[in-house]
Amino acid sequence: MRTLDLWLTELATEAAAELARRAERDTLSGVNERDHLQPSCTSAARAIARTWTPLPQVSTSFGFSSPMWPRVGRVDIALLLQDEKPIAVELKCGTGRDALGPCAWDALKLAFGLQAEEISAGYLLTATTTSDWAKQFRGAERAGSLADALRLLDGAPQVFVIGGAELFAETLSLADELLLTEIDAEVEGDTFFPSWDRAAFHEESREQHLSETGIPFSFVTYLRRPDGRPGPHQ
Repeated sequence: MRTLDLWLTELATEAAAELARRAERDTLSGVNERDHLQPSCTSAARAIARTWTPLPQVSTSFGFSSPMWPRVGRVDIALLLQDEKPIAVELKCGTGRDALGPCAWDALKLAFGLQAEEISAGYLLTATTTSDWAKQFRGAERAGSLADALRLLDGAPQVFVIGGAELFAETLSLADELLLTEIDAEVEGDTFFPSWDRAAFHEESREQHLSETGIPFSFVTYLRRPDGRPGPHQ
C-alpha cells in the first residue's frame, strides 16, 4: 500500500485537475466546498483507492462522537481500511490568501479524533485560486518544484530540507550533511526516512539523551565523505 503522504499528494493533484476540468466545462468564476471541492476530492479518492490492494472504501458519511464532544459530526472524506482505524480528510475553500483561516474548526475536529483514537490519521485540504498563491508572501517565496526552489536558493550559503518523506528521497543525493534524530526503539509506522548509503557519510558528532519515559535517543550529524575513506567515528 502507498504511504499516506504519497496518497495525499495524489489526492490533491487529481482533485485539482478535476476542479480545473469542472471550472472549464461549467465556466466557473469560483468554487465552493459543497458543489465543487467535495465531489472532486471524493471522485479522486475513489479513483486512487481502486489501485490499492486490499481495496479500501471511501466514505463521505463517516463520523464519530464522544461524551466529551457529542456533536463532533462527520468528516468530509474517510478512507476505511481493513483492520485499521479510518483516515480522515477535511476540506475547505479559502478566501483569497487567507485560505487556511477557515480551517481552525476542522483542525480541531481532526485533533480530537486522533486524541480519542477514532482515526489513525487526519488531513486538511484547502482550495484557493492559483492567482492568490502566485503573489509573494512576506518572508516566504513559493516554488512549484524542487528545481524551482533550488533556483531561488542559488548562492545561499546553506539550505535545509525538512521533509516530508518524498522530498527527503528526492534531495538525499544532493545532501552533504544529515542532521538526524536516532531513537533506540521499535515503533510502527507507514512513512519512513529513505534508505541512505552510510558508507558515503561519516559520523561527525553525537549527543545522547534519555526521554522522560526512559527511551534513549541521539542527535547525530553525518557529513558526506569527499574521498571515500571512513570517518573518525566509524
